[in-house]
This record gives sequence, C-alpha cells and structure tokens, in this order.
Amino acid sequence: MAVLVDLQTYGIFGTTVQLCDNYITLNRFLAVYPKTSNHVQILIHLYIWILLILTYLPYQTLLPCFVDTNDDYISNWNTITAGYIFMVAYLTYNCSFAYMFWKSLGSKHSFGGGDSSSKMRILELKNVLHCFIRYLSH
Repeated sequence: MAVLVDLQTYGIFGTTVQLCDNYITLNRFLAVYPKTSNHVQILIHLYIWILLILTYLPYQTLLPCFVDTNDDYISNWNTITAGYIFMVAYLTYNCSFAYMFWKSLGSKHSFGGGDSSSKMRILELKNVLHCFIRYLSH
C-alpha cells in the first residue's frame, strides 16, 4: 500500500507539478525572448525531459513497483540521480532563467503598442520572482 501511495504522490503528482512548473518557466522565457531559435528550444525541452524528469521519475514511480528500493545499490543510485544530478540540474535551470529574466529587466521590449514597457517590466519582475520562489521551494 505504501508503494502505491508513493507512486501516486511523489511519482505521478509530484512529477506532474514539476513538469508544469518547468514549462511555465519556459513559456515565460519565450514571452520575454520570442525570437529564441528552434535549436535552443529543442535543447531546453531535452534538458527538461532528460535531466529534470528522467533523473527523478523512474525512482519515484516505476522502480518501487518492481524492486526493493531499500537495497543499498538502488538507494545509492537514487541518491546520485535524484539527489545530486537532479538538484544540480534543477538549480542550474532555475538560476539560468532567473539570470536571463534579471538581465532582461534593463532592456527595452515592444509588447504590441500602448504602454508596452511597463507591461513588459511587470512580466519580467514576475518571472524573476517566480524563479526565486521555485528556488526556495526546493
């Protein structure tokens, strides 16, 4: 029963929240930098799926259904991937976008007319704040 609860809470729900949070940050980035090349966008998607999802997801969802995760070998790999690789990748992702949003605060953007600079500034400040809240929540 405990495996099913972990599968549902940490695995499915936790990964879904994490995935949505990563894509919210990406969408905000694309709103601030709309001319981002397709190559960069593909690299960001690969980064999200390989380093932010696949280092965490298997140990929290699939593996407990098939093997004893209290085994030293499995536990060590979980510590390495979900602990070290995931956390470094997550902090790098978060800090990189926070830096790019912070850097964009000083630049001028067009938001389609009207009082575009103040609208863009509010969006950029929200983006920086969102990154720092994400950082503090982990």
